[in-house]
Amino acid sequence: MMSVMDYVQTVGDYSFSVVPYNEVDLMALLDVCYLPIEQWVPALEPGAQSEKLPAISLVDLARNFSLHKIDLFAKNHIMTTKYRSSLLAMMAKYPRCHEILFKQMYQEVDHKKVMEYASVVSQLPGVEEQIVAFRGSNDSIISWKENFQLVTLDTVPAHQVVLNYLNEVYQQCSGPYVLTGHSKGGNLALFGGYFMDYTDAPSSFIDVDHPISTDQMKKIYVFDGPGLSPKFTPELQQHPMLEKTVQYIPESAIVGSRYYSPVRPE
Repeated sequence: MMSVMDYVQTVGDYSFSVVPYNEVDLMALLDVCYLPIEQWVPALEPGAQSEKLPAISLVDLARNFSLHKIDLFAKNHIMTTKYRSSLLAMMAKYPRCHEILFKQMYQEVDHKKVMEYASVVSQLPGVEEQIVAFRGSNDSIISWKENFQLVTLDTVPAHQVVLNYLNEVYQQCSGPYVLTGHSKGGNLALFGGYFMDYTDAPSSFIDVDHPISTDQMKKIYVFDGPGLSPKFTPELQQHPMLEKTVQYIPESAIVGSRYYSPVRPE
């Protein structure tokens, strides 16, 4: 079976216009997002204008990371794994990935709220839609507590942060967007994708001045992430995002098998 690294090597010399991005490209981006890239990716700036949004290329990100990877590995070897470090370095070698941009990073840790949140926007060269990636769990105590709440409560504090983040991102650049995440990040992608303030969908947890159409949300990709609370099942049955949601759950999954999945997992 081809691994993510095998895939990167196989398609690395082809642009996204020749070999369109797919789920494996997204999985590679999600692995990169588990690394402590917030040290170099420009942060989300509320009220910023789209034409002035700062960003960093994957090549520059990999260069910065390589200068500090030993220290970063020592600080958190569970998240800053050798595999993820090697994957980032490999992606930086191939033209396909050189000009992938990372921007609008947002991170928030709140021990009182039991929340550890991080998300980032990626722009693939030649691709219209922007990729919003939500980071999954790490090895911290607060993260494990948050995971427990995620599969026992209807909502968690990070869900509100997701909606606020997506609203701000949309105000800065109208999309279209693809939402994706692994593990906890997959749940956050689902929640954000279904409960934004849409003009053509009934469900919303926040009201904004400029609600968007589900046309601006092109797809939701969830990798081994828990579903949504059964409480929301009735209002999700006819949601316009149903036909745009793809959820992958391994046969041996523990996290991804929890709660209601709005679509049939693959």
